[in-house]
Amino acid sequence: MTVLWTIVITAAYARYPEAGFVDSTEGHVRCHYERDTDASRCDDVVIWAEQAWVTQIDGLGFTAPLPDDGVGGSDALDIYITREAGGAGSAFVDCDGGDPACEDPDPTDDVDGAPSFVVIDPRTASDDFPLFTYHEFQHTTQYARDYTEPFLALWEGTAVACEHWTAPGWPTSAPDFGDYQATPWLSVILQDGYFLADTGFSDGSWYEYGAVAWVFFMDDRYGDGLGSIGPALWDEAGKPGANVLDAWQTLSGDREASLLEFAADRARMGTAAGPAYAAFAGVYGVAWREETPIDAPAAPSYPPYPLGMSLYDASGPGEIAFDGDPSVRWALLAVTDSDAIELDPHGSVDLDGDWTLVVINLGPDGFVATDPLEPASFTLLLSGVEETTQSCGCDASSHGGLAFGVLGLALARRRRR
Repeated sequence: MTVLWTIVITAAYARYPEAGFVDSTEGHVRCHYERDTDASRCDDVVIWAEQAWVTQIDGLGFTAPLPDDGVGGSDALDIYITREAGGAGSAFVDCDGGDPACEDPDPTDDVDGAPSFVVIDPRTASDDFPLFTYHEFQHTTQYARDYTEPFLALWEGTAVACEHWTAPGWPTSAPDFGDYQATPWLSVILQDGYFLADTGFSDGSWYEYGAVAWVFFMDDRYGDGLGSIGPALWDEAGKPGANVLDAWQTLSGDREASLLEFAADRARMGTAAGPAYAAFAGVYGVAWREETPIDAPAAPSYPPYPLGMSLYDASGPGEIAFDGDPSVRWALLAVTDSDAIELDPHGSVDLDGDWTLVVINLGPDGFVATDPLEPASFTLLLSGVEETTQSCGCDASSHGGLAFGVLGLALARRRRR
């Protein structure tokens, strides 16, 4: 009987082959290494993971990773340094049972939480290893709070933000931010780079990582600017039946008004008038613009999805003629360096100097996050204005920042659709 019990326990521990493990001094983390030559990786990883624990859990208040009933040899959070991760720059988090069939230790409570574990390839560049640890650690807190949250941009946008909140001196990836700004017609927080790949637009976009733009905006407006919005988003989104749009509504008090504020910020990003939280992105912060229709009405090249937007640059006063798909609601903003004015779709624009028109798809009446996402088009004519062009340092043939996304830090996507 003793021998059989030993065999069962050993099998339960063996998520991945290992030569040994290192426990953190604080006891929250156990790092397993596949080869003896990787032991030094674990010596460092347990320190970085404990730093993440101090910042993200003790400091900000994210939910602590759940104990896994001794899988891995203890109830500590397991981090596996293994070549089975997939190559240099590969890392992910998963749960026992496998996402989305995670094993909830208490399915009767109001929390869809599950224990999880981290996997990182030891061939990842040494300079990047701390960041990978901070990022993947954040995903374990998300599994603990709401592993059913369906929107990848919230998962990755928060994890990228936590890299910064854990190590403020570390530069957030500007190219990933550029991928987000390169496709502003996607839904602000409900779509991701997988959608762009599935539709054949691009297989190199890290849109969901660039969605840190929205997380930073939320923290700037409704948090303390130091990360307090992170756990608040997950606590609200993790309530029974809730998701990221419910969290946005609760934390802002008016999600649609907040969306217009974000649209104004987004139009200014990459310029001297842009919000401070996006200054790190430099020219990657400039959102992709449609060609301004001056001579004749024109439809956008990429009709926006619900909570997506189209941007047009113009200069001087003029007249606007807008005809939008009646199946959705629309908002039009004229954004200057210092102001954002909601426009009548058939009115005049009395502005001197340069401004940006932002056309926002608010979604159909009663829109909720789980509704099918379909683009809606419109025609637009601006009369009397001059077209201007924001300088974004982008290759127009690759739709803004998309050409640069693969050059950024290669954080592997979580295995989640």
